[in-house]
Amino acid sequence: MNQYATYMVISPGGCASILFRNRSPESIRKAAEGLRLTSKDALEQGTVDEVIEEGLHPGHRYPKELLARGKEAVRQNLAQLLSLRGEEAERVRRDKFFAMGRWGTSADAPAVGALAKMATRQDRDFDRARDALGDYIARQTRKIAEANGRLMDEAAILERKKTRQLLARTIYATQKRDAQYLSETLGCDIHSLTKTQWAQMAEYVLERRYGDMSGAPVLHPNGGKSPYRRLHPVDWIRRLTDEDSFREFEETVSYCSIDQLRFPQYQEALARGIAETGLHSGLITGTAKIGGYDAVLVINNFGLVGSSLCDEIGEKFRYAAHHAMETRTPLISVAKGGGARMQEGTPSMHRNIPKAQHALDELEEAGIPHISVICDPTLGGTAISYGLRGDRMLVIEGSANIGFSGKRVVEQFQQRKVAADFQHETWLLRRGFVDECVGTEDLADRLTQLLKYIAEGGRLADLQTRRPRPWRPKETVALDNGMPAGLEPVESGHPGILRESSKTRDTVACSLQNPANAANVS
Repeated sequence: MNQYATYMVISPGGCASILFRNRSPESIRKAAEGLRLTSKDALEQGTVDEVIEEGLHPGHRYPKELLARGKEAVRQNLAQLLSLRGEEAERVRRDKFFAMGRWGTSADAPAVGALAKMATRQDRDFDRARDALGDYIARQTRKIAEANGRLMDEAAILERKKTRQLLARTIYATQKRDAQYLSETLGCDIHSLTKTQWAQMAEYVLERRYGDMSGAPVLHPNGGKSPYRRLHPVDWIRRLTDEDSFREFEETVSYCSIDQLRFPQYQEALARGIAETGLHSGLITGTAKIGGYDAVLVINNFGLVGSSLCDEIGEKFRYAAHHAMETRTPLISVAKGGGARMQEGTPSMHRNIPKAQHALDELEEAGIPHISVICDPTLGGTAISYGLRGDRMLVIEGSANIGFSGKRVVEQFQQRKVAADFQHETWLLRRGFVDECVGTEDLADRLTQLLKYIAEGGRLADLQTRRPRPWRPKETVALDNGMPAGLEPVESGHPGILRESSKTRDTVACSLQNPANAANVS
């Protein structure tokens, strides 16, 4: 990296717009300081291996000296890289990225089986609360009907009014998630319910009282009723795994993100996410049984800083993939997260995308299947590190915002509108980017079917329905009519094989000997 260069996945202005919701000079200055994007910072963070000195003058103004230094740096490093061959080169590269990362350990880490027990309790409390709520609504509705059937004397009018008020309060308390009021009214404890369960309870109340009139908020891109919501990890554990079977990895259960760059307001964002989700980690990893079959399960915790890619998440995913490889257990990832975490700077992307990809490479080489479950949203770093790479790719019904850049960014870049269902599950399925679309209620059964197929010796590659399209240039040059400059057919005379002409080689060699000529080589 050049001495006076800067390196970051996003500009300070873009970072300020997203994190501070404005582009004021003060916010941009804070973002620039927090991102730590100078060459000195990059060297300290391990983002780059070497800084090329530019001297007293910037290289873009005086390129000759910088090109000479760059040539020498490339020569020295290239000699070292060329000494490595085949598997050794791959091993050195993997070891380099696997050793990267900085994370902390939480003193409040739960026991390895705590989330499974929490899921079991939530399931029990939800069933009890739903039954009690249904009985309560039936009793109150019956009282109102009986009052309406009597002579409307003063006592009947008061009784009907009181009963309607009680019923309205109960419906309102359900919609507002008032656990204290409902626990006292219904006589059962419902403090453990998740946001998703509260939404389901609100739907249940409205359907019982008024028929099928769901007023619960949904994320379905086209509106309407959808079973999809941004589920809490414990919701996924409850829905997918056999009862009390999920166990977090003891080695990584306490890992948490740290404010390694002292980025403005990052500590507050982490504390807010921990308070809202009750979890200190952006990625939950462990072993479980699904339909009686063993699996390694990885679940993003979207409520903690959007579960954006960072050192803690990268390391926990690497460990989970390695455990799957060592135990020869299928890996299932439930991906739901944003891009690289800006509050951890360039290392969040530079370290952890290769780390996750190398871990999946090892898994693939060992013949261990990876099933990727894609939820809304799966973008940026989460998408390209592991979310959109699976032997079997399932997209959750009702999902949107799945890709690398979001819809708004793509429209701004292309200067035109994209399709209405762009990055929605139907769009992905129609174009062959995913294998199938599954509803949240059916996901556990589908995963059980796939795990059974794997246990019986089946290969997920044989089930793939997505159809990758080979890239072809929009315009091609026929070899008999014209030849790209600097290329000529090989001696064999095969028209489809090209080689570099001697003239091009001479020009390139000249440019390397004299950096001033480099600009003349196209």
